[in-house]
Amino acid sequence: MALRAVSTLFLLIVCISLKSQTIASMARSICDSIQKVAYLPYEEGRKEQRRIYHDELTRYPTLRVDITGLNRPREFNEYNYRINRELLKKCDGYIDQFSLIPLSKILDLEGLLSESHYDSLEGRIIQFIYAQKLDLVVITIDDFYPHDTFDNYLLEVGKEWNIGGRYQNGGLLLAYSSVTSQIGLYTGKLKTGGERLVGIESDLNELLEKKDSAFALLRSVEIIDEAFDQN
Repeated sequence: MALRAVSTLFLLIVCISLKSQTIASMARSICDSIQKVAYLPYEEGRKEQRRIYHDELTRYPTLRVDITGLNRPREFNEYNYRINRELLKKCDGYIDQFSLIPLSKILDLEGLLSESHYDSLEGRIIQFIYAQKLDLVVITIDDFYPHDTFDNYLLEVGKEWNIGGRYQNGGLLLAYSSVTSQIGLYTGKLKTGGERLVGIESDLNELLEKKDSAFALLRSVEIIDEAFDQN
């Protein structure tokens, strides 16, 4: 039993190490290519950087996304985010290219969600979106880079990702940070129902104190949905 536990831990460490190496190597390769087109004007350079970025990702079969959704690796958003962040930190002249793929509304950087938790949360998010005609994105984050606080991170990321910009009634960004052990809520371009969310962050964080973070996120989506269903 002890040997099995040690083996499992070893495999987990190896997987984490390989993921870190893959992200670092992909970021270096993208950065090397970007430096070669640094002479281009901004808009032309941005388009060329986007092409370089996407071409690099398609070199890795496990990250390819079938637009039909039949082959949708859940790690794509995570790899995409981490590579983009690595480039922002270490590649001079890099222009932010991150966008959350529309086939998923979850970005689990913390790796908190088991497969069953992910399925349950994703199903609940989809129900909410169709019922309320609101966008809803759920993320778990491991740091605030390039922002200094959780609140600033929520505000700036919500704007950068245009949360709610393409939906009839706006949208919400629900985030969990292990750094602060806190749940936060960004209301993006919310056209109606904002008054129903007053004080709800406190309720969600009280829930977090009593339950594990994965369950708390699922229940948070349900609580938000219930708030919008009130007459």
